[in-house]
Amino acid sequence: MAIRNPDAQAAVAAAAVAVLVLFWPPARALPVSPNPNLCVDRNPNVIKCCPSRSNADIINFTPPPSSSPLRIRRPAHSLDPAAAQKYANATALMRSLQADHPWNFIQQSNVHCAYCAGGHLHSSRNITLEIHFSWLFFPWHRAFLYFYERILGKLVGDPSFALPF
Repeated sequence: MAIRNPDAQAAVAAAAVAVLVLFWPPARALPVSPNPNLCVDRNPNVIKCCPSRSNADIINFTPPPSSSPLRIRRPAHSLDPAAAQKYANATALMRSLQADHPWNFIQQSNVHCAYCAGGHLHSSRNITLEIHFSWLFFPWHRAFLYFYERILGKLVGDPSFALPF
């Protein structure tokens, strides 16, 4: 049965809000902050992909100076041969680094894998952080590609190197 009286509708809405405020558990907005040094291989059927542990201090991110070269991403199907070769060279150099080097292709793959194969747990929870099924999907991948692209650029000596899309 629909309530047609606006005052009655307002009273019902106010009562519903009061019930929710008084009896519904409060929302908790704990940060999703897995400790990168506590990566776990929980599932024996999944590839072991915890990145190598590091004792190095974590450096806070600082944006590049505004005078940095602009990176322009091109569609992969329209790359000129020189740009395609530069990308191939960059990945070849990345693959040729020592296995424990943080820029090594497998190490970079492990960083990605650790966040999508249950390598990390949510803060104070026994729930795996699956980046592909999380609100963090876009910001996490944006940051991952930001650094991945810059590593490739450093390897080929091109500060304007940009990944094709």
